[in-house]
Amino acid sequence: MQHFQAHRIFRSTRPSLLAAALSTALLSMACFTNTAHAQSARSYLGVGGGLAHAEIGSDSDTAPGLQLLAGLHFNRNFAVEVSYLSTSNYDAPGTDFSLSSLGAAGLFILPLGLGSRDSWAIYGKLGLSQTSALYEGNDGTATVDDFGLNYGLGVQYATGRDFALRLSRDTRPYALGRQSNDVTVTTVSAIFSF
Repeated sequence: MQHFQAHRIFRSTRPSLLAAALSTALLSMACFTNTAHAQSARSYLGVGGGLAHAEIGSDSDTAPGLQLLAGLHFNRNFAVEVSYLSTSNYDAPGTDFSLSSLGAAGLFILPLGLGSRDSWAIYGKLGLSQTSALYEGNDGTATVDDFGLNYGLGVQYATGRDFALRLSRDTRPYALGRQSNDVTVTTVSAIFSF
């Protein structure tokens, strides 16, 4: 009984833990931009769309997804980023569901030296995400949250100093009942730097 209560308390604190981690990351970004060493740091916003492929037990389904990004490039090799993902409905046996996810990650960037100004770069992404699945069935609706690693790879092409196009693929966990599954998102995004 005590184990069940402790597990329930821990599950209910996951969203607040992620909110605290995201707040700390954003505060760190704000503080870093105000220091004298942050002359080269640049913030950016992005919007993208694509396909979100979800594992559903032994099956899978794909749904359109929208992703919003906000981040800070510390230098040409490292950035931190907060992202929000929302999908349309998946068809699962006996129920339909949609996903929404909030994540924070570090990006490790490798400019390829192609074109002027290092226009092309590849990157790896590693962080944490909180994903909510909204289930709609004959018995009503329910929301199930899952917390875990957010990771991925991408390629980016900068058309200039203030605009870039990004093709990315990243993975986040989500809960299907008591089982944890993955949703893999492939998006094309427009990135605006400030």
